[in-house]
Amino acid sequence: MMGLLVAAAALFGAPKYSGSGCPQGSIAYTPTATAFTLLFDSYVSVAGTGAPARANLETCTIHIPVTVPQDMQFAVDSVDWRGFTKVDAGGYSLVSTYYRLTAKNYSLLGTSKETLTTGPKTLELFRRDTFAGAEAKRWSPCGGAMDLTLSSYVVTAAAKKDASSYLAIDSSDGAATLRTNVSWRKCKK
Repeated sequence: MMGLLVAAAALFGAPKYSGSGCPQGSIAYTPTATAFTLLFDSYVSVAGTGAPARANLETCTIHIPVTVPQDMQFAVDSVDWRGFTKVDAGGYSLVSTYYRLTAKNYSLLGTSKETLTTGPKTLELFRRDTFAGAEAKRWSPCGGAMDLTLSSYVVTAAAKKDASSYLAIDSSDGAATLRTNVSWRKCKK
């Protein structure tokens, strides 16, 4: 099994992405055998004092091609989101996500998850969307080409004209981080 896991790193293709929060060239991508990491440099939502119009809603949709060996299956275990938010009294910030795995004649609809932060609050965000356990983990069909889609949006609102709200999907070094952990298993005969 370890040989497959080492080879599995090459089974994740280069991502295609679009949205106001992830313009072309703004994401760095690092795949391994059991996870991949996406680093964002412009996934920021801001509302209130000094914020440009419509800067309070940012979106990002990422498609990652996955090639699954004929005798194997693939499943997403968890997705980790890291960021920072600062919300003044009465305001809020929201992270909303949706996941989907598709293959020829097969669509495994994922789940939607949201994290709401109301002000006044300043905090480092860490959110883990988990898909472990018999009910939550969905295995791909055996073998073939698949597409893993991660769709998200971030939104902020300020309660007063002189207040503000800020949300960034980022890490301590200033690059935004999204880590997805996956599992592989042999197909059942």
